[in-house]
Amino acid sequence: PRAVLASLTGLGADHAIMEAAIAAARMEGGHVTALHARIDAVETAAMIEVTFPQHQHGLDVLHRITREEAERAQHARAAFDAAIGRHALVLNDDPGTEAVSVSWRQTRSFFSETMEEARYHDLVVMGHEPARPLERVKMGLMQSGRPLLLAPARPVPVMGRSIAIAWKASAEAARAVTAAGPLLARAGRVSILTASHNQAGDDRDRYSAEH
Repeated sequence: PRAVLASLTGLGADHAIMEAAIAAARMEGGHVTALHARIDAVETAAMIEVTFPQHQHGLDVLHRITREEAERAQHARAAFDAAIGRHALVLNDDPGTEAVSVSWRQTRSFFSETMEEARYHDLVVMGHEPARPLERVKMGLMQSGRPLLLAPARPVPVMGRSIAIAWKASAEAARAVTAAGPLLARAGRVSILTASHNQAGDDRDRYSAEH
């Protein structure tokens, strides 16, 4: 992937997200854009007041949202700075001038702009945050229209040597394999896993190929 979007939330998975994004970019010498989409505190507080008029939240909600978003922004930036320092990368908004380049972006809106920005990248890297529902990951996969990499909790220095394809005879599976073509071409081992709905869970078919 030449253009990788690392979706940082300011929560616990940001370090793993940055590591996975950099590892993915190194496969072809790509650019990592770290994006932290902040919630606009004023718009959010106003929406809460309109939705729940029976509760008088007032400035307390505004101050709480502002404080929490500021803390998350600091955590996201700290994870970004730690990653580029650990890998000796240079902050560069001009992709292509380095083997792996990185840049930082921060947005502020009531609606997250992550999905819209993802459509302009080859790969989106997200993390599974216990404090946020898995629906966010599903939304990222379905609405972005781009391949999504869920960062492992334990970072790996090299990515793509061994790949497993969870195959099902469907249009979605065919599109996923097509999108993963560049990764599959570089893999040393590819395993294809299939499961029949008419059989017990242990009766799985597995095919492995090495090249």
